Amino acid sequence: MNYNRFIPLFIPFVIFLFFELPSFNPEYLYLSLVFIFLSVLYSGRQLVLASVKKEKWYNIVLLPIYLSFSVVLLSAMIPTNHFFGKLSIQFLFIFVSILLYYYFKFIYYYLINHSKYSERSLEYFSSYANFLSVYLISSAVFGFQAFLNIPIWTLMILILFFLIMIVYEVMWINNISKPQAYFYMALVCLAVFELAWAISFLTLSFYILGLLIAIVYYVLIGLVRFYLLEIINKKIIKTYLLLGSVSILIVLLTSNWI
Repeated sequence: MNYNRFIPLFIPFVIFLFFELPSFNPEYLYLSLVFIFLSVLYSGRQLVLASVKKEKWYNIVLLPIYLSFSVVLLSAMIPTNHFFGKLSIQFLFIFVSILLYYYFKFIYYYLINHSKYSERSLEYFSSYANFLSVYLISSAVFGFQAFLNIPIWTLMILILFFLIMIVYEVMWINNISKPQAYFYMALVCLAVFELAWAISFLTLSFYILGLLIAIVYYVLIGLVRFYLLEIINKKIIKTYLLLGSVSILIVLLTSNWI
């Protein structure tokens, strides 16, 4: 019996349970991260071993690892002393678990049951999931700065670490293997990293700061991705720049400065 076909359903459910673990005791947060890491590692290994495609396991597990970790870290920053906070956390856990289900489903089709795989499904999914991941981890990091007084340089290194993984995943999922791709990877990471450090001094909610970082990331990675795929044109550049500028302007104008 092919048990691998149950991975897209089973692993997200297991990860959801580990999302809930710190709710019972905050000291379980690190334990939760370890179990999530092992669960994703196991699922990626199983799918790669069952596949006829020659794919590296670490490419498969990157997205679910940093997406799951960012959820756990941000949930630690959301106040749970009122009903809306508890509801927000549960909604976040359920929503990301559903995203993980679709990710593993697409991966299963891509690696094992390719006849059911829709072309570019992973590329489109990765684009939106990575935007969410950048928002979650950035918000969590700025929350750590606000509530835990952790040195800013330590938090910026954490953001840079996540950014490197995310940008690498974008290059892999879009099958970009050009030598100059590494230069642009570094450029995007450093640009977002420097912006994150600069806006960390603004008196805005950590949710808003995270959203600003996510918008800038989305614009930069979109332009770089289309450039490296050699399908960029003036319309794409104008669309991304206009979308990014308008989004940032709306966020800033509707935000409450502390």
